[in-house]
Amino acid sequence: MYDSRFIYLVAKFLGFGKSKKKVSVQDICFSFIAPFKLIFTENIVVGFAPYSHWIYYLFFLRLLRKNIMYSTSWPYWEIDHRFVHKPFLNRKIWYYFLKDLKVIAPTRKVAQSVKIFQAVPLILPHGIDLSIFNSRKMEHNGIRVLYVGRLVKEKG
Repeated sequence: MYDSRFIYLVAKFLGFGKSKKKVSVQDICFSFIAPFKLIFTENIVVGFAPYSHWIYYLFFLRLLRKNIMYSTSWPYWEIDHRFVHKPFLNRKIWYYFLKDLKVIAPTRKVAQSVKIFQAVPLILPHGIDLSIFNSRKMEHNGIRVLYVGRLVKEKG
């Protein structure tokens, strides 16, 4: 069928190499087809890293008059940050992409930071109701929750 070395190289190219997940031919096919499917989709919600190179494709979708909402939790849009490389052309295209676009932001700080692009922020807090899931109010009956991730200020 497919040479396993070919599948490995394509998977690395598509970014699957960072994961321990076994990559199937179906995963690779979906990665190639998904951008084309968006061309025929009217309502699109996307979330990419800030100043990602995918902006060129997103801007193309916007030119096609797609109804796009961008979701971000990055609160440092207005300043240079050590984790994000912002080429000049990339910044300009992000500006024109986000101008007058609805942006889903989990915090007021994120909403404020996207306003420099004249974006229309919609504050949609993270999906945990702290009035229900408050460890001080809950009885501990042996059930514990484990969170795996980085708890850092940058994530909002």
